Amino acid sequence: MRATLICGAGDVRVEDVPDPVLLEPTDAIVARLDDLPPAAGDHHGEERMRMIER
Repeated sequence: MRATLICGAGDVRVEDVPDPVLLEPTDAIVARLDDLPPAAGDHHGEERMRMIER
């Protein structure tokens, strides 16, 4: 799957990563509902998220 990785200030990449795996009964997979990733260290407001699998 493709994922947006924030690797540092001003260093945002889209790369292939392994599919997420649920290991524990309390694990969950969530997706951001925003179009763009936040800049590193940018925490303005709350992020909207949706649970995909639990």
